[in-house]
Order: sequence, then C-alpha cells, then structure tokens
Amino acid sequence: MIENICDINKTKQDIGCELAFLLRILGKKWMIFILSQLLKNEELYFSELQKRIRVNHKVISAKALSDNLNILEKNDLIKREVISDSKPVRVKYKLTEKGRDLKIIFGALKGWGIKWGDLESKHCGSVNCLYNSVPALDIDKAWDLLQRNE
Repeated sequence: MIENICDINKTKQDIGCELAFLLRILGKKWMIFILSQLLKNEELYFSELQKRIRVNHKVISAKALSDNLNILEKNDLIKREVISDSKPVRVKYKLTEKGRDLKIIFGALKGWGIKWGDLESKHCGSVNCLYNSVPALDIDKAWDLLQRNE
C-alpha cells in the first residue's frame, strides 16, 4: 500500500482509499503552505502566491508551485482562471468548494494539536502557517458528534 501512495501518478482508484489519497496530496513539501494562502485569501495570482510562500527564508520555486497547483487543479481542489486580456497573461487561483472543505479538516487538526500538543500556548510568527489560517475545532465536541452519528 505504501508504494501506491508515494507514486504521484497513481489515481484515487489505483490507491483504493480516499484518505490515503488525500494524505498523499497534502504530504507534498509545499502543499500545506499553498492551501494555507488560498484559505486566507479568496483568490491569488500565481506571482502573489509565489511571493507569499516562504519557509525558513526559502521561497517556493515557480516549477514547484506550478507542479503543486497542477495537482490541486487535477483533483478539483482549486480552480485556475487565465486572464488573457492583460499583458502579460495572468493566471489566478482560488479554492473550489471541495478545496474550501479542507478548512474543516485543518481546523480539526489544529484542535487536536491544541488538546494534545500544547499548541495553544505557542505563537506562530510565520505568515504561511496553517495555524494562522483556520480556527480550531473543539476535538471533544467533534468526538461527541461522531459518536452520535455511529
């Protein structure tokens, strides 16, 4: 199963597990930072997105950004819009409904981190940090909801 998850060319059907497929996408080096920026901003042009993504003083390369955006678009997590009436042609990106739903998942992860990882007492100074992009979901309340729906 691990080999299937790591192969970027594998589809959801090849992997056979929705969760493993999503984790494969989210586990890519820059993906969380790209999604974080798109969650914070309704839409961003390619150049704006590239300027905003910095990790340890390193900026994402145009190729890495393009590759990651292609994966997100291929999986219907973002929408790409070409603005051809401007010179040069500009491309902007925004999350689809499917992509915006990731905010709930990231909120649950943040809530888990607050409960078990002492994240509440930490301050994240990074503008790219997902921690600053989503509100936390209360894990105990989420657990109650899950139990009611079993």
